[in-house]
This record gives sequence, structure tokens and C-alpha cells, in this order.
Amino acid sequence: MKNRRQRPAAICPFPDVSGYEVKRGEHSDLVAVIQLILENLSPIYDFGAIPLSGVMDGATEAAVRRFQAVNGMDPDGAVDLLTWNRMAEEYDLACDCDER
Repeated sequence: MKNRRQRPAAICPFPDVSGYEVKRGEHSDLVAVIQLILENLSPIYDFGAIPLSGVMDGATEAAVRRFQAVNGMDPDGAVDLLTWNRMAEEYDLACDCDER
């Protein structure tokens, strides 16, 4: 039987603030959503364990850097709107939800 990834109840939109980035040290629900997305993408990108802490820590930043590098982005480890949108697209493709 295929291992299905579960989509969270709702993915919150990225803040509509020009130049906003989620950087190391931030503690928020948005970081927890980023970690959940990265955890679901881990089998594809081989991130390793991503703790669901809501804190943008070293493991989360490293996973973001790897994601950015593989996707041809500047691997700075911060999640901006461009990175967020690409992560959301990849997550949607990777998520094998029941409604499909």
C-alpha cells in the first residue's frame, strides 16, 4: 500500500509585505507550515529530519537552502515569496490527497 502524505487543513498565504522573508530565528505558525511542507518534500529532496517546532532553526534553514539550490534559486536559506510559491507548487505535486 502506498504511503500517503496528508495535506494540512489549510496552507496559510505568504504575508503580503514587500521584501518579507522568513529567516533563521523566527518563531511563528508560518515557520511551522514551512517545516510541514519540507517534511513532506523530504523523501524527494532527502532533507533528513525537520523538527516541527515553529522555529526557523539550522535544520530548517539547511533544508530551505537545499530546496533553493535544487530549484535554481539563490540558496540563502530564507523563505521569500518566490521560494514560498515554489515550495507550495512542489508540495501540491507531492501530496497524494484523497480528493484527487
